[in-house]
Amino acid sequence: MGKFAKILSSIAVAAAFLGTGPANAQTGTPAYHTVFYSDASHQTQVGSLAWVGCDNYDNPIYRVVGTYTYYTETGDEPIGYCSGGQMEPI
Repeated sequence: MGKFAKILSSIAVAAAFLGTGPANAQTGTPAYHTVFYSDASHQTQVGSLAWVGCDNYDNPIYRVVGTYTYYTETGDEPIGYCSGGQMEPI
């Protein structure tokens, strides 16, 4: 086997392992944590959205915990992903 063929086979093996590893879990639709506050000052938290699952189209499903308001703050980093209709927490 030539040097070029060995390199290609090594890349193929590495790709197979990476495709099944934790990095692959971060594909799909991201889910974020959202907090509800009592007013625009964002001092008193009164509720949040809990990520409870994923639908068949990889959309996150949320449940309101506490009180829903229009004063919200959503985290910048995802808390997980929906992939293949399954939850993939980070």
